[in-house]
Amino acid sequence: MSKEGRGTRELGNKLFRLYLRAVNCPKIHRPDGETADNKPKIYVCGEISAREKVSLAGALKCSVILSRNEYLGCTVMRTIGTRKVIVADGGFNTEWIHEALRRLKHGESVMIFAESAEYDCAALMSLLSGAQIVPIAAQYSRSKYKPFRRHNIMVGAPILPSGNSVMSAEWVNSEIRRIDTAISEIKGVRP
Repeated sequence: MSKEGRGTRELGNKLFRLYLRAVNCPKIHRPDGETADNKPKIYVCGEISAREKVSLAGALKCSVILSRNEYLGCTVMRTIGTRKVIVADGGFNTEWIHEALRRLKHGESVMIFAESAEYDCAALMSLLSGAQIVPIAAQYSRSKYKPFRRHNIMVGAPILPSGNSVMSAEWVNSEIRRIDTAISEIKGVRP
């Protein structure tokens, strides 16, 4: 592809990203008394649509951990610049974890979209980096079919790894339960 073609595509992606932010109108709601700080965090959210992922990544200004197929297979996801994506292919390998840990060390936050069974990587990264896990949930203030709706981002209280830092299956499962419970509470659902 020529430089002109790449430049046009990049401009199109930037305009589409701005459009998504304007249409979704993201507003971040933090727990009472907590202010935004510049410390790196590991944001954890359940599986949501591609448009919601782009909106969350833009609003929270963080890198996103995605599979290669998810990133390349969806036009909406490609609006996230390649510098803001950590490709997590091959399951639980070390390449993408090291990249995420490097970014956390340099003060950048990362976001994971997963089902509750996959929160183990967030617990491991938190233990290795010392970064807090922050559960988030996306909610809309109006029906899905209205063109302009406020996208409320509910941020939970930060979670640090429990005092028991002995790596075991039992520890990982307890951390997964803590994260899943925190996300459920934000959504207003009892676990």
